[in-house]
Amino acid sequence: MRTLVSLMVASAVGLGCGSVKNEDPDGGDDVDADVDGGDPDGPPPIDAPPEMRQVTVTVDVGTGAGTVTANVGGIDCGSACSAEVVDGTEITFTASSSAGSSFAGWRDAAASCGAATTCTLTVDGAPLAVGARFAQHGTAAWAAQLGGVGGEGNVHVAGDADGNVYVVASHTGEITFDGTTYPAVGSTDIIVAKLSPAGDVIWKRAIAGAGEHYAEGIAVVRQTGDLVVFGAYGANTSFGGPTPLALMSGDTKDFFVVKYAAGNGGLIWQRAIHADDADDPGLGGVAVDGNGDIYVTGAFNTLVNLGDGNLTTTSGEQEVFLGRLAGTDGAVVWKRKLGGVGSGIFANDITVDGNGYVYVAGYFVGTCNLGGVNMTPSGQQDGFVGRFTGSTGGFSWQRQVGGTGSDSVATVAVDVNGVVSMGVSYQAIVGENVTFAGQALTGTGTGTETVVGAVTSVNTFSWARRYGGNSTDQPVDLAVLADGTLVLTGYFSSTSIVFGSTTLSNSGQSDMYVARLSPTSGTASWAARINGTGFDVGESAARAGNVLAVAGRFQSQVNALGKTLTSRGGYDVFAAAVPLPPP
Repeated sequence: MRTLVSLMVASAVGLGCGSVKNEDPDGGDDVDADVDGGDPDGPPPIDAPPEMRQVTVTVDVGTGAGTVTANVGGIDCGSACSAEVVDGTEITFTASSSAGSSFAGWRDAAASCGAATTCTLTVDGAPLAVGARFAQHGTAAWAAQLGGVGGEGNVHVAGDADGNVYVVASHTGEITFDGTTYPAVGSTDIIVAKLSPAGDVIWKRAIAGAGEHYAEGIAVVRQTGDLVVFGAYGANTSFGGPTPLALMSGDTKDFFVVKYAAGNGGLIWQRAIHADDADDPGLGGVAVDGNGDIYVTGAFNTLVNLGDGNLTTTSGEQEVFLGRLAGTDGAVVWKRKLGGVGSGIFANDITVDGNGYVYVAGYFVGTCNLGGVNMTPSGQQDGFVGRFTGSTGGFSWQRQVGGTGSDSVATVAVDVNGVVSMGVSYQAIVGENVTFAGQALTGTGTGTETVVGAVTSVNTFSWARRYGGNSTDQPVDLAVLADGTLVLTGYFSSTSIVFGSTTLSNSGQSDMYVARLSPTSGTASWAARINGTGFDVGESAARAGNVLAVAGRFQSQVNALGKTLTSRGGYDVFAAAVPLPPP
C-alpha cells in the first residue's frame, strides 16, 4: 500500500498598503502620512506575511505498517496530515513501525538520513518532499532487478553499518538497470551499484571492455563505507579512472582489485593481479579487516603475481594464493600460497574476524597442506577451512570436512566470539552417514545435501545440522547479522527442504532458499523461498545495518519475498533488503 499525503500550503503574497489616513492628535486637519516615513506619529510599517511552503510526505508501507510524524504543524502521516509550514522552519520527522514491521529507510529529500528513525530537515525556499518506506518482517522492503536480453549472474551483495546495500553482477548482452541501458562491450561485463536502505540507487557504474569480466566478491570498508571489488578481467579495461587497467601482455585473463568511494562511486585505486596464461583464474573472494586492509584469495596452476613478485607452483599442481593488500593503495603487505606437493585445491570463500584472523574455505583433490599436516580426501574431494594470522599470514589451524563422496566448503562466516560456521556441500552416498568435525549426521543419502556446522576458535566441534531431500540441495553463502544470528542462502532441487518447523516446497527446477539459524545450535527460526517455474539460485547474503541483504539469479518469473520479478532475458539477477523477525 502506498499512501500519498500532500500538505498543500499556498504561498502567501505580500499585502501592500500605500498610505493610511492619520488624524492629527492636536485637532488639526487630517493629513495623509506615508507609512514608510513622514509623520513620526504615524503607525509602523505593515510587514508582508511570511512565505509558506508545500510539504509532501509519501509513506510506503508495502505489506507492513508504519507512520511518520513531525514536531511541527501536527504532521501525522498515516492518518491526518496537514500543516502550514513557514519557510526556514526546521522539521524533525519520526518514523514509527507497527508490530511485525520495520522501518526500512528515508527517501527523496530525506534520503541522506538513511535508516535512522528520525530525520531533521529545513524548509529552504522550495517545496519539500519526504518519503519513508516500511516492510513486514520476512518480506522484501525492496527488490532491485538487473536484466537484459542476455544472461546475468555472479551477483554479490555487501552492506554497511548504515544499511546501504552494494551489489555487483556480471552480464552478457545489453542490460537495463535503474532506467539506464548499458550496451554489451565484451563477452561478459559488470555492473556495480550502491543502493540506499530504502532501495534507491545512490550511484552506479559499468565495468566493461573486450573479453570476459567476472566479479568474484565485494567487501565494504567499515570505517569509510568505501567498496572493494575483486574479480577477473580479459582485456584492457576502464574501471572508472583516467587510465584503463592493462592486461598483462600475452594473457587472456587476470585478476583485478579495485576500490570505489562510498559517496559517489569514484575510483580510488585499481590493481591487477597477474595470472600466467596457462591459468584460468578460479573461484575466490575478498574480505576487509577492521583497519581497512584487504585480503584476496584465488586459484592458480602456474604462477601468480600480486604486484611484488611471482608465486609459482610445481608443474601440474593447482594451488591457492592468499594475500593482504594495503587499503590505502593496494600495495602488497604479504602473500603466501596454499596447497603443497601434489595438490589440487580451489578457494570458494574468505572472511576475517574481529581479532584479525583470516579464514579461507574451499575444496581439494590430491594432497592439501595449508601449513599443518598433509590432508587427503576421504572420497573424490573434501572441503577445507584454514585460519591464518592477519598480521603476517602465518598458519594457525586447518580443518578437513568431507565423506566418501565429492564434498566442498562453499562458504565460511565468523561471529564475534570467534565461532567459525561453514556451509558444506555434501555428496550423499546411499547408506552412508557423513561426518562433520568427527560428528556423524544422518540424511536421505540420495543427492547433494547441505550441512551447516561450526567449530570454535580453537578448532573443536561446536554443532552441525544436515538439510536435504531427494535431489541436489546446495549451500552458497553464509552471513552473520547484527544480532549474531546466521543466515544461509542457496538453492534446492528436491521436492521440498525442511528448516526447523518450516517446509519449503519446490515449484520449479530449483528454488532459492533463505534460512535464519541459531549461532549456537544451527536451529532454524525462520526460512523462506524465492521461487518460480525455472532455475532460481541464491548467490549471496550479507548484513546491511540491522537487515538482511540477499541476492540471486532467476529465470522466468519469481516471487522475491513479496516482490514479483519477471526476467527480461535468460537469467536476471536481483538484490533485496529484508527485515527479519526477532530470533
